[in-house]
Amino acid sequence: MPSDRADRLADAFEAVVSAEGDERARVLDECCRADPEIADELRKLVAADLANPEPEDESPVLPVASALVSDEPFKPGDRVGSCVIRRRIAKGGMSVVYEAVQEGPNRRVALKVLRQGLSEADAKRFQLEMRVLARLKHEAVAQIYEVGVHRGPEGEIPFFVMELVHRGRSITDAARDMPLRQRLLLFSTVCRAIHHAHQRAVIHRDIKPANILVDDEDRPKVLDFGIASTLDNQLAGTVDPTERVGFVAGTWEYMSPEQCDVDRADIDTRADVYALGVLLYELLANKRPLRFNPDEQTPIESARIVREDPRTPIGEVVPGLHADLRAIVSKAIAIDRDERYQQASEFADDIDRYLRREPVSARRAGATRRLVMFVRRNPVPSGSLMLLGVVLLAFALVSTVLWRRAQANFAFAEEQRVILDRERAELQEANEALDEQRRTANAIREILVDILEEGNQPRAGSLNPPTVVEAVEDYLARRTGRVSEFPAAEAVVRVALARAYRNQAKYEAAAREYRRAVGLWSDAGPRFLDSAQWARLGLVDVHLDAGDDEEAEALARVVITIDGQNSGGSGVGVRLARAQIGLAQAQLGLGRPEAAWRSIEEAGTLIGGMEQGAAEALRWRYQQVREQLESAQGRG
Repeated sequence: MPSDRADRLADAFEAVVSAEGDERARVLDECCRADPEIADELRKLVAADLANPEPEDESPVLPVASALVSDEPFKPGDRVGSCVIRRRIAKGGMSVVYEAVQEGPNRRVALKVLRQGLSEADAKRFQLEMRVLARLKHEAVAQIYEVGVHRGPEGEIPFFVMELVHRGRSITDAARDMPLRQRLLLFSTVCRAIHHAHQRAVIHRDIKPANILVDDEDRPKVLDFGIASTLDNQLAGTVDPTERVGFVAGTWEYMSPEQCDVDRADIDTRADVYALGVLLYELLANKRPLRFNPDEQTPIESARIVREDPRTPIGEVVPGLHADLRAIVSKAIAIDRDERYQQASEFADDIDRYLRREPVSARRAGATRRLVMFVRRNPVPSGSLMLLGVVLLAFALVSTVLWRRAQANFAFAEEQRVILDRERAELQEANEALDEQRRTANAIREILVDILEEGNQPRAGSLNPPTVVEAVEDYLARRTGRVSEFPAAEAVVRVALARAYRNQAKYEAAAREYRRAVGLWSDAGPRFLDSAQWARLGLVDVHLDAGDDEEAEALARVVITIDGQNSGGSGVGVRLARAQIGLAQAQLGLGRPEAAWRSIEEAGTLIGGMEQGAAEALRWRYQQVREQLESAQGRG
């Protein structure tokens, strides 16, 4: 079609679609009579527009002249398969994409055809993309409707018909005005779509904003599998998209380091995970972790940057970003693919955990942080339930320890029956211990019952019942005389109260209650030495939390000294290891790193000699303090 003829067709079409109602038919007839040469094509274009009109905010003018480039095989109004072409919407190095109307279901579609004059390898890649799309069935992947070959004067032209993304915007443009939660939900959906492709042995290899469009209902669609590769035998032999020397499979800014290697056959699904990580970085920071200048850099220099240059930490670009999101992004864009998420679904799972305020796998969460996150998710019942649970647990632990000790005493007395005097002494001691245990257990039960019965009464000047912590405080204030008859029972309650104060960052009050518990257990006699030592360790942790490193150091040494002489006590090895860790942490805070190293190494020796279960509870805190020491002295 000559250029002037294309211009006449475009002008006539604009005049017809600009008319309204019955006036449109009259203008169409006038244009056909005035220029019979374009009459047939003009009627086809108008019919296609009437069958599936444009949205109000899109221009009805079709870029007819743009279809006349020599390597574009079709123009508006042409029929390809079951479709009538309306306009060209995109053109890449390998293909041209048109908007068209599929006449069977009468719907707007995207028609992708191979450009003319390309190599056989390009044609094979185009066929591979058709086969890849045919095997993917996911809501966030553009669906393929029809595949065929158009036969005309130009020869055979492969094409396929696929879902048209209505008012499609790149994911970065669409997400720019979205709140953070909506951006993350959108990204999680994309990760799930890529995982769907991976499950079907397809690696996209060119994930970037231009290939992920978002429609007018904010639904993402992954497009352009033109350089995808496959992992299975069904398609692996069809084409190798990187078989040409110098061919770069992907976009530099989103390309994984392994895609720059000479041996590209080793690329796996983790290359897509890296590109998804760069995409998330861009969604959060509006920048990318690496910078390129294609006009000044050769491909060799660009490949070196991808393989070797450090990625700018996202925390430097977005200072207020949550630590969990920083860890997620860092894990996804790790240069070493073994350190990345191993599957796109794992990436999506961590995003979803963050949105649910759960610990993420990219950032190891200790017991305290997991507890804090649980309380944030369940703020109303957590306070009361936690304190009551601590009291009940402490009661169960103390009762179990004392019962086991009584059983041991009874067994020992039975074995020593031959020595009558010693037997009587042991039996008497066991009976006294059992009586004391029973009295302590009964006292704790009475305390719990009284707290539950009296805790519903509002405090003076308040209409609301007190919290569990307030109820315990009021009880201890009102019933001090009765509780003190059983020091061990009062000590259990005060330790529970101290833990509640520590969780609320009331360190002074927590330290006070721990000290009272230590004194009560000391008054109760040598049977409660282990309990007093555990309370001292709790007081060490409170001093560390409050930044009182001198007090923490002094008290840790007390625990070490006492337990060093208490080889037969319960849990001595665990307490000694905990005390050494606390001592190292305090010494580091006081600026004595060499002393801290000696303490932490002593703790490591103790942990190494423990059974697996006992050591596991200490290993994370030991490793955390050791890493702080290494960071402080630059040691690895």
